[in-house]
Amino acid sequence: MPPFQPVTPIKAAAGIILTTEHEPRVLLARRSQALRFMAGYHVFPGGRIDDGEPTAPVINALDTTEARAVHAVAREIFEETGLLAGTVRDSNSSSAEPGTRNPVPDLRAARTAILANTDTFDAFLSRHGLKIDATQFQFAGDWVTPAIAPIRFDTRYYIVRVHGATGEDLHIGEIDALDWYTPAAARQAWREGKIDRPPPVAYVHQNLVAYPFPGVLDH
Repeated sequence: MPPFQPVTPIKAAAGIILTTEHEPRVLLARRSQALRFMAGYHVFPGGRIDDGEPTAPVINALDTTEARAVHAVAREIFEETGLLAGTVRDSNSSSAEPGTRNPVPDLRAARTAILANTDTFDAFLSRHGLKIDATQFQFAGDWVTPAIAPIRFDTRYYIVRVHGATGEDLHIGEIDALDWYTPAAARQAWREGKIDRPPPVAYVHQNLVAYPFPGVLDH
């Protein structure tokens, strides 16, 4: 019998979308039961870092690796939740369109076009004079799926702050539910069998309860 060869993990990025409220809430996305991997689990929005992931729309990144990951997580958050996270006005653009805190008026239409492959995330950002500010994505660690798993991911997690538990827009596909929970409520829902969570999500919830933001970044 040949020696066991683990599957090479897919590079991915995910966003821990955390509100700035006194008792912060975090957004969880429930994966469709039709998916091969983690079907029915509540996860943080995110996905694959494409081989050709653009870096030009990203500002203030430490290096190319971070720029690619930040671009991927911003794109995936928008595609999966409708939230335009971490964007700022491009200082070199004459566009009058505002950024994240004053959302552009056609977010739903833009997202629909991107999901239908009739537009791209980068083209949308460019038209509205927006850049992705890497400083708004706070690195929270890497998780790699165990070697024994048939499908593996090497995922970079980022905390992204938003002003309130609002603005999400469910588009049923790979994701079939979007739910805001305080970390403690998410842990309780899991104990009661109401949700399933993969280990990284459970770990983050545990640490957010024990070490409220920003203390969690040190643990």
